[in-house]
Amino acid sequence: MALLQGALAYPSISIKENGQAKTVWVVGGNNSSGGSTITIPHDGRSYLATRDGNMGGDMFYTPNLLGGAVEYDVDLSQSSCSCNAAFYLVSMPGKDWNGNPDPSSGGDYYCDANKVGGVYCTEIDIMEANTYAWQTTPHNCDAPTDKGHYNNCDGSGKGWMNFHNLGLDYGPGRGINTQQTFHVKTEFQKSGDRLSRFAITLTQNGHTASHSIGDGDVPYGYFDSIKGDLERGMTFTISNWGSDWNTMKWLDSNTGCGGSCGNPQIHISNVSVTTGGASPTPGPTPTPTPGTGKWACADGGCSETGSGQHDSESSCLGACTSSYAFGDACAGPSDGLCGNSCGSCAWSWPSNDPQKWSSSDANCRCKEAMSCKQKYWADVANTMI
Repeated sequence: MALLQGALAYPSISIKENGQAKTVWVVGGNNSSGGSTITIPHDGRSYLATRDGNMGGDMFYTPNLLGGAVEYDVDLSQSSCSCNAAFYLVSMPGKDWNGNPDPSSGGDYYCDANKVGGVYCTEIDIMEANTYAWQTTPHNCDAPTDKGHYNNCDGSGKGWMNFHNLGLDYGPGRGINTQQTFHVKTEFQKSGDRLSRFAITLTQNGHTASHSIGDGDVPYGYFDSIKGDLERGMTFTISNWGSDWNTMKWLDSNTGCGGSCGNPQIHISNVSVTTGGASPTPGPTPTPTPGTGKWACADGGCSETGSGQHDSESSCLGACTSSYAFGDACAGPSDGLCGNSCGSCAWSWPSNDPQKWSSSDANCRCKEAMSCKQKYWADVANTMI
């Protein structure tokens, strides 16, 4: 951080938004970020912003993440027991009683669910971690005033996701070896227009550890009270703190680690954001060859491709639907992959996937054995109404 013509000059980094390169600034605090890497010193806290210069309530990078995702690589190798390397979202800037951006006690417009800096706001802790522990926690707030001011928030959070307590393969020398850089993907899944699930997937050298927090894992209405903040946009925040085991035992308990934090740096790189509503460009759809008598599974139904493994549509449908296990009903009849003509849309996952409902291929699918032709013409009819 330097002074440039009387204004603060913060470092910029390159991220991706919906696959396209984007420049953002790492503002607040003293950090040595650059290229595609965010580097935060111990006791540092910084934010992603859309411009450089002096701190202001209008400068933060706040994409719509409802139905979207964020991915990044992280190096926690210096963050031992009693450290907390945090990557999270807060609804900055917080609002004062009159609805104006509140600069908070630090002058950086920070707010969170524990009123650090004197201002409350919604908080989603994507990563509070060190080499031994990982926790993900959503924190909601009571309904704000008509000016957008929050009077109280849930400082403890609900639906805590502790990778180390869940028996997942995370830690020094394990499948996700925290002494080396690994990849993180967080999805903010929605069902209809509701926030339905936070899904976290860690990957490294072919190893995967994943878990999720669903709407049913928290009190009724909890996710609904967070949804609006995600949709309006929340500020990406990176902090690096911690001192002794007693300070951080809420995170490190059950890990068996001990000792003080020391003076670590954390490195987060290759940030990639998929905004709500964005989707990858679909590839070309193969043209079915009619009349061949060979059927293949396709998008939860069956298609007469000429090169499938099934001699009839009925046998194909039986094989296709049996390859998925189904859970609770999705919020809407056309959520996910269900289409516009499904009468029984439910959360599903590959039946042979040990991750079950938290599988990377989990989605809303139609439980009914409806043929592709029926789905196609029903969808066409719906668009003509």
